[in-house]
Amino acid sequence: MACLASFMVVMDGSIVNVALPAMQRDLRLSHEAQQWVIDAYLLSFGGCMLLAARAGDLYGRRPVLLAGLALFTLASLVGGLAQGAAALLAARAAQGIGAAVLATSSMTLVMAATHHDKQARASALSLWAALNSAGFALGVVIGGLLTEGAGWRWVMFVNVPVGLVLMAGTALGLLAPPARAQRPPLDLPGALASTLGSAALVYGITQSTALGWGSPLVLGALAVAFGALGLFLAVERRSAHPLVRLSIFQLPGLGAGNLLMLCLGGLLAASIYLISTTLQQVAGYSASATGLAMLPMGCALAAVRMLFTRAMAAGTARQLPLWGSLLAAAGWCGWACCPRSRTSCGTCSARPCCWARGWAW
Repeated sequence: MACLASFMVVMDGSIVNVALPAMQRDLRLSHEAQQWVIDAYLLSFGGCMLLAARAGDLYGRRPVLLAGLALFTLASLVGGLAQGAAALLAARAAQGIGAAVLATSSMTLVMAATHHDKQARASALSLWAALNSAGFALGVVIGGLLTEGAGWRWVMFVNVPVGLVLMAGTALGLLAPPARAQRPPLDLPGALASTLGSAALVYGITQSTALGWGSPLVLGALAVAFGALGLFLAVERRSAHPLVRLSIFQLPGLGAGNLLMLCLGGLLAASIYLISTTLQQVAGYSASATGLAMLPMGCALAAVRMLFTRAMAAGTARQLPLWGSLLAAAGWCGWACCPRSRTSCGTCSARPCCWARGWAW
């Protein structure tokens, strides 16, 4: 259930990208609103991850996972019924909150279920990574087929039956954890500061493309972000029950690894958005053809992640991030240098395939 919940989150991230041009035509979205269909999801997703993870620790992963599934399913239904930009963006933001709960709960459930056996943990992480990547690969194809066949609204509606099945499976299949004798208080100031700081940072960066870095709105958002994140560090340093123990940053490689994932994750999200819109709005691809053109990229991502997750779990693949970054850079350079006149299906598949393999490494 945990792996399937994470699968649904990743699939939703890619399935909507292919449907964006159809959403834009039907709801008459502006270019900025079209970008916010993606940004609203990512902003609430990133801003709520720390709080969602801590809530799972305090209140139990099973009830928190059920709450996340319920929110994600309801938000998908509302998004599919949306008649305007405001309702669609609100639904996407709610989806992001639900996705943050699902992503953190699924990973902690996998780790908790295999803490006693290193080999079992490696196998479980391989399955978790493979299903995540398969969710991306299937998302672009299913998104294209649904958009061209039933309409873009079914890109949202498809999550409803899946969510209901997962809720039933979680309620019946996951045992409730024993009640805790004493529950530590939730670090509410730290949670609010981290959520505000993350959301303001994402908002400032996304608005810089339309307003410019010198815009008072952008500068104000960035100032709020850095102020809130600074307050978060101060609160965590003094809290008896911190949201994040700052001592973890003393672990070797943690800072560099997170910075690398921040950069590559941002590039991956931007690339999926740009490739999907370019193929449909510039090259004239249909939604289903766009999904099929992006399918090899998802397959490469799934294959490499499944292959190397075991090595990473066993601690025998320390050089993979370096070689993966170089391979991803080569793929991005190849895509950037590709002339518009050569926007063929093979070209659109080969270069993203290269950086997808590097990103997975």
